[in-house]
This record gives sequence, C-alpha cells and structure tokens, in this order.
Amino acid sequence: MQKVIMEQQFNIFKSKYNKSYPTKEEHDYRFGMFKATLKFIEERNKINKAAHKNYKLGINDFSDLTYKNILVQDVSATARSPMQRIVF
Repeated sequence: MQKVIMEQQFNIFKSKYNKSYPTKEEHDYRFGMFKATLKFIEERNKINKAAHKNYKLGINDFSDLTYKNILVQDVSATARSPMQRIVF
C-alpha cells in the first residue's frame, strides 16, 4: 500500500476512534504500528480468501497498539469494571 494511502487511512482511523498523541515521536510510533497492522490485515485476508475462509480482518480501535499495549489495557479495564473488559 502506498505511503499516501496509509497516511489517509491513519487520519481516518484517528478521527473515527478519537485518537491523538502527545508528541510527534508517539504519533510516528503509532503510525508505524498502524502500518504493520494494515500489512498483517492485508496478508491474512489474502490467505483467508485463498483458503475460502468466510471472514475478513479489518481496522479497529486497537490498530495502533502492540499486543502488549492491548494486554495492559485489558488488565486496566478488568480492574475498573468486569463489564468493560476487552474480549478477544
């Protein structure tokens, strides 16, 4: 995917999920994570299509996070309220 298209996708993502980052460094890091996630989604969807799987992966509010970030958020959510836990 071209860089310009990825930047557009990232801007849409940030707007849709109300994302903002305190520094340019954090923004650039999260953009890098988002690009890696997009690459994974595209590759996995190609594999799934070739294998005639009936589902597709897509962008969600975790698309700028690492697996470790998601786990930390899950622990925090569990501590706040069992009804707000992240379910995988």
